[in-house]
Amino acid sequence: MKSVFFLLFLFQTTTTLPIYAVQEIDILRSSEEWFDKFLKTSSNSEKIQYLTNAINNTNYKKWHRFPISMFKRAGLYKREKKLKLALKDYHYLIKKFKFYYEPYIEAIYIY
Repeated sequence: MKSVFFLLFLFQTTTTLPIYAVQEIDILRSSEEWFDKFLKTSSNSEKIQYLTNAINNTNYKKWHRFPISMFKRAGLYKREKKLKLALKDYHYLIKKFKFYYEPYIEAIYIY
């Protein structure tokens, strides 16, 4: 796991001197690492966040798990009653992967 430290400047209201605080933020470089974190968590909101990071950090032509991640994220959106976001993912999959995944997408729409 890679971490980056950011220096935050916090100002007190009583003095003009800044207080320095260090905050650790995880920056995972590859989509595989985000996907692995998705597999290890149990919270739906964290799963959506990790899949979104994995999808945003890659090119759909180069990563073999891209369509699977889109399907899983759409299913999580559907489970959390965010149907507009789920349909947006399904429409994107139809647009990019219609030839390969059309029967599976149609089965999801019927469900």
